[in-house]
Amino acid sequence: MPSEGRGLLFIVASIIVFALTIQSMGLIVAGPASMLVAMMASPDIRWGEGAVFCVVMTGLCALMFKTLLGLPIPFNNLW
Repeated sequence: MPSEGRGLLFIVASIIVFALTIQSMGLIVAGPASMLVAMMASPDIRWGEGAVFCVVMTGLCALMFKTLLGLPIPFNNLW
């Protein structure tokens, strides 16, 4: 894939992944899934650091939006 369109393609794809999964699977799946897709926008991916980033950011988003702000964001719709 040419590197000129790679970034834009994967960033847009990550937004679509988030939009399609947030209601059905919740933030615990939609957050990391969209971040992993967005990571593929970079030609030099570090999967270990990315996995840690996904876990930390999902936890911070849950804390901020669900707990501190009290927004009705679905967190875990899997079970």
